[in-house]
Amino acid sequence: MPNVSYKKLIAGVQKVIERGDYIECLKMMKKMRNYKYSFTNSMLIYAQNPNATIVKGFMSWQKLRQRYKKTS
Repeated sequence: MPNVSYKKLIAGVQKVIERGDYIECLKMMKKMRNYKYSFTNSMLIYAQNPNATIVKGFMSWQKLRQRYKKTS
């Protein structure tokens, strides 16, 4: 049985095919590659939010949030 990430990857690829936004997807993936994201992670990011510009893990967002809370 495929895991959840694999299913999301397949769904993301299907979305790109259905929407026909191959060029936009490749441009975003090129940007993500500059940040050392794999093809799989780039596709998962694009499937969730084609306009994503910043990607961080949960803990990184929490640290960033705490830093801004303390200074404001």
